[in-house]
Amino acid sequence: MIGDPESARVQFENAIKHDSENANYHYHYARLLSDPEVEDFETALNHYERAIQLDPGYANAHLHYAVTLIQHEQAYESARDHL
Repeated sequence: MIGDPESARVQFENAIKHDSENANYHYHYARLLSDPEVEDFETALNHYERAIQLDPGYANAHLHYAVTLIQHEQAYESARDHL
C-alpha cells in the first residue's frame, strides 16, 4: 500500500521534467506506476525502459521491468479469459 499515489505521481513527473536524464527518477516513477493501487503498466514499462537506457547496468530496473512485463501479461491473460 502506498500513501497518496496521485501526489507521488505529480512529484515524479515534476522531477523528471526537471532532470529527464536521471535514471533513478524514471525507475522509482515506474515502481509507483506498477503498484497494484495504480496499475499503469504501459507507462511503467516506458519509464523502466528509459531508466535502463540511461543506465544499462541498473539491475533493479531490469528486474522490475521483467516483473512488470509478467504482471501485465497475467492481467492481459486474465482479462482475455473473461471475453
